[in-house]
Amino acid sequence: MPIRGAFAMRSTLIVILLAWLALAKGIGVVIYEVEISGELAEDIYGRGVEVVGVGPLPLFVAPAGEDYAVFAFTGNVTRVKFFNMSRAYVVVPRGPPPETPGDFYLETPQGRYPLRFRSGGPVLAIVDSLESLEKVLAEMGYVPQRGGRARLVGGSQQGRQPEPLPEPLAASVGSTVYPLGGVYFRNVNAKVGVVEVQPHGDIQVCSNVRNVAYVGLDVNQLLLGYVAVNGTVQGNIVVQIYKVNSDGTCSKIGEEKYPLYAVRSMYYTVAGVNPTSSQNTQIGVKVILNITSVSGSPVVKVQGMAEYIRTVHHGFEVSDYSVEVAWGDFAGSRSPIYVGARVSSILLGPYMMPDGVLQDGTRSLSVVIEADPVNGACQTLYWRLYINGYSYEYGSSTGVQLSGTCRYSVQISGGFPLLAVRHAKTLTEDLMYQLRISYNDGSAPFVRYYWLNPHTPLRGSRWAEVWKSTPNSQGKIPEIWQEPHLLTQLQLLGMYGGWGGSDATSKLRVHGLVSIFADSLSRGPAIVMYVTGRVLQPSGATSPVGYWEVRLRFPIPVSTGAPIYAAYVGDSRFEELSPPQWVWIAKMLKKAVDFLVGALQLDRFKTLIHSVFSYAVGQLLESAGPRADAANVDPYTLKLYYNAGWANDKPWDTVLYWALFNSDKFTTFTVTYVKVYPIEATPNINLNLRPSNAERYYPEVDHSFVKLWAFKRLTGAEAIYIWLS
Repeated sequence: MPIRGAFAMRSTLIVILLAWLALAKGIGVVIYEVEISGELAEDIYGRGVEVVGVGPLPLFVAPAGEDYAVFAFTGNVTRVKFFNMSRAYVVVPRGPPPETPGDFYLETPQGRYPLRFRSGGPVLAIVDSLESLEKVLAEMGYVPQRGGRARLVGGSQQGRQPEPLPEPLAASVGSTVYPLGGVYFRNVNAKVGVVEVQPHGDIQVCSNVRNVAYVGLDVNQLLLGYVAVNGTVQGNIVVQIYKVNSDGTCSKIGEEKYPLYAVRSMYYTVAGVNPTSSQNTQIGVKVILNITSVSGSPVVKVQGMAEYIRTVHHGFEVSDYSVEVAWGDFAGSRSPIYVGARVSSILLGPYMMPDGVLQDGTRSLSVVIEADPVNGACQTLYWRLYINGYSYEYGSSTGVQLSGTCRYSVQISGGFPLLAVRHAKTLTEDLMYQLRISYNDGSAPFVRYYWLNPHTPLRGSRWAEVWKSTPNSQGKIPEIWQEPHLLTQLQLLGMYGGWGGSDATSKLRVHGLVSIFADSLSRGPAIVMYVTGRVLQPSGATSPVGYWEVRLRFPIPVSTGAPIYAAYVGDSRFEELSPPQWVWIAKMLKKAVDFLVGALQLDRFKTLIHSVFSYAVGQLLESAGPRADAANVDPYTLKLYYNAGWANDKPWDTVLYWALFNSDKFTTFTVTYVKVYPIEATPNINLNLRPSNAERYYPEVDHSFVKLWAFKRLTGAEAIYIWLS
């Protein structure tokens, strides 16, 4: 017995000694789960938070759960993790909280821990689970323990800088706006060592420094995010900040180094890019990964979100964008998509998040769900909409009893959350909508069918460029505007039941992207339009859209002839619209036969029969190849369209269309109708006509000729627009 007691005492001493050694080696910390909502979320995820006594740790977000979801545009049911960005984990030092004032506080059973807003450093980290968060903290030298739930409470708000207020939707001349743009880099196959991350684009920003990404001037804030796919990395991320000089060289004005944690994704605020450092000064950043360890085979994606300060000087700098969901079947009916499974979420998207977005977006959603009754009755269905993990809308729907099912209608509309824009620009590139559904007890419904009614998940206004449009001393616009961004963008997604069945596997999926720019040339107003359309067949194969149509409504009567230029857009090249070679040979043979019939002087009846036959063959051959053209629907409405032709064998899915109008007596017109066969929408979004050449050209170039915003990627300015005047 004494021996056993001595052994027990020795074991206890060993445990205490090991615990003491652990605390001596690392810092004891406690993990608390908190709710973040409202303006506080904008502050935290926009600037970052420092916990007094711990250091520059980010807030951590782990999956809120895992359940079965159906992908709206495919009908596939799969198990997915879902995130609730309003639930985060805050790490505080173990022991009594320091008696230091904070901007706000974490209220725990041990006391109120002060938290401060900070400029620069880690803001948010997304982990796979709470267990993986504990592992990450241990690898960083901390000794974590779980503390349960805690509460964020307001404080003195000391040191808080005033935030600029967003302008309303219609940005008037003279108003200040804060557009959100993207800074994009190429993916990196991560390995141990030092890697310079290459920016997207084909123009070198600095003649003396490689791999500098152009950010611009008058930048209010820069957030930089990274995502690790198929593994994790550890080390640090170095951000070098450069001033772009007038001679094309760059001068280094700052450098910041932040840790890379073994997490799914993360983003940081770059303190050195701010209104002071970038005022009337062009800024570029270079990103270097110093990787010390790798787990798995990770591919690292780096991108950024820049918030700019701009003044509307002319009006053409601002235009509209829209994402439209279309849904159709033969004769305009909309047959449902069969699910036949118990699901807790409907996933919609991805939707594009264009660059230059102003803080004025709107959203809507229209879904009809049919589910099995519960104990023979229609229970109330509760729903909540998440956009990239941020929840801004919730409600319920009362079921309508049908023959064997309950039908629920979910109609949602409202403003667009800036947090979702920030998340998309720094971490995901696109937007994903998640409609979570459940009954009052939390159980998931057994969904039989669903419909997506036509709706607009995202629309708003956007700024045209990263550059300012401040006139020079002669009142003219900087020459850089001669190479414009494609101002108005429209994304169109939809499903079409071409085979009449209700199963999602029998339907076409269609994706179209329309980019339109309007300019005033010496010969009159011109329109440049890129249209991309792709169809996913039920077999799984994809093919280019064979027909598209865009209708424009003008304030005055207007017309145009055939396009001046139309071409397929391939891999950094253009290919003229032309039919297959055999169609050309067939036309030559037809001409030869027609000539021989006339030369042989056959009798009148045979000649008449041949003429009819020849006309039919000629029409058939004319419709064999691709054609882009324009026609008036009425004096105020112009239809621009493309038809691939029944014999077209071109693989390209993007068409460039360029044409002139016959009048310059208007400054704004509207896109009223878009069809990317077989789906269609009526977006009613506006385009603004840019001033003419005479008002634009002058010898100075105010801004470095390096970047244009494009759909998800960057390109050299001269590569995106063909100047044909």
